[in-house]
Amino acid sequence: MWKITFFLIFILTTTLYSQEIFEGLKLEGKEPIVISANELSFNSSEKLAIYKGNVVAQRKDVKIYSDEVRIYFDEKNKIKKIIALGNVKIIDKKGRFALSNVATYYVDAEKIVLSGDAKIQQDSNALESEEIVFYLKNKKVEATGSVKTIIFPKKKKKNASSL
Repeated sequence: MWKITFFLIFILTTTLYSQEIFEGLKLEGKEPIVISANELSFNSSEKLAIYKGNVVAQRKDVKIYSDEVRIYFDEKNKIKKIIALGNVKIIDKKGRFALSNVATYYVDAEKIVLSGDAKIQQDSNALESEEIVFYLKNKKVEATGSVKTIIFPKKKKKNASSL
């Protein structure tokens, strides 16, 4: 019984730790978002900015690569939603990464939805599903649609006395 409990705690800890990749995307603090792309169009009546072609968006230690990024603004010109479309890859400096066809960040809800062949990986551990939802406020993760989890046990460290 204790092995099953330990295993479940290990799965939850690994998944939540992987969620840290998205902490740099939270729109709080003074760090800017830097976006580069082949082209940009902005529609002021729709309050929508669309970046197309080789899009790279960076904030803090997190980079997002995609074919297109759409940024939706509210009536006060604050970002309310960001959608990355096509070949989405999110990486951080610790080597953690997430892949999907579409990634949507709902700013007020502090929720990130990876959809379409979603995968998040840290070291050799991975979570794959059709859709993975990260709730940043309460550090909750949900995966739906053919969920696959790959977890490698951590190797025990040898101490000097056992040599």
